[in-house]
Amino acid sequence: MNEREDIFNNPDIQATINKYNDMLKKRTKYYFDVHEFENMIDFYASDFNFNKADEIIHYASQQHPSSTVIKYKKAQILIDKGQTGKGIALIEEIEGIEKWNNELYILKGNAFAIEGNLSKAVDYYNKAISMTMDDVAETLYNISVSLVHLCHFEHAILYLKKALEFEPDNTTYIYDLAYCYEQMEDYDECVKIYESYLDHDPFSEHVWHNLGMVYAKLEKFENAAECFEYAIAINDSYATAHFNLANIYSNQCKYKKAIAQYKEFNKLDNNNSFSYFYLGECYEYIEEPNNALKYYLKAIEIEPNFSEAWFSCANLYRELKNEKKAIEYYKVAIQLENTNTDFLYNYAELNKDLRRYEEAKVHLQKLLEEDPKDDDAWILYAEIFHEEGNIEHASSILIDALEENHKSYKIYFRLAVYFYLLNQKQQFIKMFEKGLQINYDAHKLFMDFFPTKISNRQIKKLLKKYK
Repeated sequence: MNEREDIFNNPDIQATINKYNDMLKKRTKYYFDVHEFENMIDFYASDFNFNKADEIIHYASQQHPSSTVIKYKKAQILIDKGQTGKGIALIEEIEGIEKWNNELYILKGNAFAIEGNLSKAVDYYNKAISMTMDDVAETLYNISVSLVHLCHFEHAILYLKKALEFEPDNTTYIYDLAYCYEQMEDYDECVKIYESYLDHDPFSEHVWHNLGMVYAKLEKFENAAECFEYAIAINDSYATAHFNLANIYSNQCKYKKAIAQYKEFNKLDNNNSFSYFYLGECYEYIEEPNNALKYYLKAIEIEPNFSEAWFSCANLYRELKNEKKAIEYYKVAIQLENTNTDFLYNYAELNKDLRRYEEAKVHLQKLLEEDPKDDDAWILYAEIFHEEGNIEHASSILIDALEENHKSYKIYFRLAVYFYLLNQKQQFIKMFEKGLQINYDAHKLFMDFFPTKISNRQIKKLLKKYK
C-alpha cells in the first residue's frame, strides 16, 4: 500500500502521465524513455487498470523494441491478468538475454504458483535465491509476498522464516509471519509472533490491535480488551480499536462501557450505521428503549436499507405499545429481506395479537415455505385457528407439521392440548406420551395451558413412568 501511495503521489510520475494523456489528446507522438514508461505501467497496474497498462506497453514496445524492462513489465501484466502461459513464454525470451536476473525467476515462480503448480514454483523461487548475492533476505521476503498474495500462506511462512534468519529483528517480516498464521487460523502461534514483534516495537498500535483481534477469535476477551486499550493509549484517534473494544465490552455484557466506546468511535467516524445499531442494542440491554430507538433510527438514516435496524425499531415500537408504528417498520424490514424468518414470525405474531388473522396467516405460510422445521411458527399458525374457534383445523395443521418436525416436543404437547379439548382421549394420551419421551420437563407446556389442574389417572401414570 505504501508503494502504491508513493506511485500515485509522485509528482514526476504524474507529470509523465499528463504528458502521455496530452499526446493522446493531440493525436501526436512524444518520446518517453524506458524509465518513464516503466513508471506509467506501474501506476496503472497498481490500480488494476490492466487495459491502460497494456496500451502503454504497446506504445513503449514501438519506441523501445529491444528493451527487456518493457518485456518484463509485459510479462508481469500478462501473469497478473491470469495469462500465465504467455507470460512464461515472454520470460523465457528474456532469460536468453538476462539469465542472471533473479527477478525473472521469481516472476516465473509466481506464474506457476497461480497455475497451482507449487512444486515447480518453488524450484524457480529457489533458483532466484541461489542467484542472489546481496539482499538474500529481501529476495526471500519478495517471494513470500507473492505467495501471500496468492493465499499460499503455508509456503509463505517457510520463506519468511528463512528471511528472519538473516534479519531476526525485521519487524516487517515478523508482522507478515503473524498475518500468515492468522490466515491459517493457527491463532496460538500468531499470538507468539505478534508478542515477539512487540518486544521490538512496543508502541505499534496496529500490532496491539491485531493481537486483540486474535485474542477475540480465541475468545480470550479480557486479553483482547487489554490489547485494544493499549492501542488506544498509543493513539486515541484509532477508530477501529475503539469500535472493537466496544464489541468486546458488549460481548461481556459491560454495556455502559461499550456505549462509551461506541460514542468515542462515532466522534471519529460518524457515518457508520453498524456503530449506531450496536449502540441501540446496548441501550436496549440496559432497558432504555427510547435511547435504543434513537440510535436504531440513526442507523436507518445512514443506511436506509439496513433491514435489522428496521426490525429492531419495530420490536421496540411493539414493546412501547405503538402497534401502528411497529407494523409500519416490520413491513419495511420484510420488504428489504422477505425471506427472513424472524421478521416474518414477529410480524405474524403481532397481527395475531391484534386479531388481524388473515395477514398473520399469509406471512406464516411464507415463513413455513422458507423453513418448514420452525415448530414455533407451526404452533403460532395453529393458534390462529384455535382462536377462531376451529380447533380441529388447528390440530390438523400440527399433524402436518410432524412430517418435518417429528421430534418436536412442543408440537406433541400442543397437539395433546387440542386433542384433550376435542375429547379425543386416545390421541391426547398418545401425543402427551410422545412429548414426555422427548422432553419430560416440558410437560408444563401442556399443564400451563389449563387454568385448573387436570386430574387424569393415565396422565399421572405417564408422568411417573417418564420422570
